[in-house]
Amino acid sequence: MPKITKEVHAALENLIRDSDSAFAVAKKIGVGHSTVGKWRSGKIQKINNITWQNLYPLLAPYLPDYPQDHPVQENINSSLSVNSICQYALEILQDQSLSPDKKVRLLTLYFKEKI
Repeated sequence: MPKITKEVHAALENLIRDSDSAFAVAKKIGVGHSTVGKWRSGKIQKINNITWQNLYPLLAPYLPDYPQDHPVQENINSSLSVNSICQYALEILQDQSLSPDKKVRLLTLYFKEKI
């Protein structure tokens, strides 16, 4: 899981500022606004991989030190095969840290964007 470094924290704050609210960011990536609040306060110091895949494209413009060939960015930029779509869906479904409702929200957001 990616750690919330100082750079990621600063990028998150800038993203929230430009998005008008933490709630707006949370809605875009399929997490609760309280989760974003815990990232901001430091109560949560890591972001699960599935959430990171949704968050990274929004944070990337605020992360000048992150390489464009970052593994998550490569995944986002590549065209997705049926196998990779199924693999991503399987990862979401098997992630026991996510509630069933959150899994449905993440899959819905993902498939609306990718298909």
